Amino acid sequence: EELAQWTELLEHVERSYEEADTERYLLNHTLEKVSAEMQQLYETLQKNRETEIRRERDKLQAILTAIGDGLCTLDRQGYILQINSAGQNLLKVSESELVGMLVWEAFGAPFLLTDFLTLLQDQRSCRGEDASFQIQNQPPVPVSYTLTPMMVGQDISGAVLLFHDIHIQKQTEQILHRAKAEAEAAAAMKGAFLANMSHELRTPMNAVIGMIDLLQETSLDAEQRSFTDIVRISSQTLLTIINEILDFSKLEAGEMHLEEIPLNLFINFS
Repeated sequence: EELAQWTELLEHVERSYEEADTERYLLNHTLEKVSAEMQQLYETLQKNRETEIRRERDKLQAILTAIGDGLCTLDRQGYILQINSAGQNLLKVSESELVGMLVWEAFGAPFLLTDFLTLLQDQRSCRGEDASFQIQNQPPVPVSYTLTPMMVGQDISGAVLLFHDIHIQKQTEQILHRAKAEAEAAAAMKGAFLANMSHELRTPMNAVIGMIDLLQETSLDAEQRSFTDIVRISSQTLLTIINEILDFSKLEAGEMHLEEIPLNLFINFS
């Protein structure tokens, strides 16, 4: 009877070990399956993340390429990280020649160093309306520019330099300046001509009017006096026009002087 009990106990223990082995096998199998699923999920997330990063990078690159002005990104020390195609075309240089160089040395623009230090200290943009960039032995390029900080939270991680070609604007300003100077010279010549002509015309007109006055003091019949009156009035009208032309030329030349005449405001009505 005791042997039967021991036999039954051993069988029970053996069954317990077998069940434990089965459970351990199932647990290991489950863990392997879960690990494989976790690894697959991680790889999927990693691929999605890389795809999203690549998509955002391509979008940013497309924006940089589409910008018509030059754009250059800098790190916190002022070294060039990249420059868009518009900037390369404007400065006639390739990106590989500039990457890794300090921007104020690469662009031949020491004033950018001052702006960059101001940007780091004050965390604000710096602008220049009439500057020039020069790459090595290339001709200087007239530009206006804006240097803007790139912020990560409250810290500056670098800067963006945006610059615009003002060569056409400078040419236009020169043309307008030259046209203005020519117009002023022409106006001065016109004023001088009017002044001379007015003076030359007024002198003989005064003589004509004087001779008419003398003629009217002689013996004239009624018809002759009527004719001389018409001539005198017409001469005075013409002289008034000549004087007004002379005054106009003086105004343009800035030589018109006001005449001071005493005026009595107290009128005696008695």
